[in-house]
Amino acid sequence: MKNGDVRFNPYTDSHEELVYLFLLRDTKIGNFARVEFSPATPDKIDDPASYKLQVDESVCPEWFTDAKQAKAATFLRSVVKRMVINSPVKGLCGGAYILTKGADVSWVRATRIIVMRENSKVGALRENSKVGVLWGNSQVGELRENSQVGVLWENSQVGVLWENSKVVSDKRPKPAGETNSTSK
Repeated sequence: MKNGDVRFNPYTDSHEELVYLFLLRDTKIGNFARVEFSPATPDKIDDPASYKLQVDESVCPEWFTDAKQAKAATFLRSVVKRMVINSPVKGLCGGAYILTKGADVSWVRATRIIVMRENSKVGALRENSKVGVLWGNSQVGELRENSQVGVLWENSQVGVLWENSKVVSDKRPKPAGETNSTSK
């Protein structure tokens, strides 16, 4: 925002949804600047220090100085740091997370997991929770109550699907002769 505040919501990456959610007036004088804050490469998603701020506008507003950009990047880096889970935790309820090596979560409710990497585990995904991508040997034991996993890569697994839960796309390499991939 022009006053230096950063508006974000852990459940969306869409600028237009943020404009709507925060009742922002999108004027020609630029009351706010759309920015992207992302890692240099996808494999660095769990390393907040690798993230860079980029203005996602055709022209950067004059008021969005280098100092304001640095302040926004510092704030967003602290947000990403809190999102990274790399140790055992009993449960996660609400918010957005990045699970990496060492993450072992017993249960997840109404939560957005952006990615699971490096042997991370979730026992049960419940109540409309979502995992964007499972990498490596990451595992989800159960999907319940409309929860979903976006993409399975490499040796990642989903154990049991209950109610209306689903795996959207299984991108694992198929063994020779296998025509359909399924979760356990």
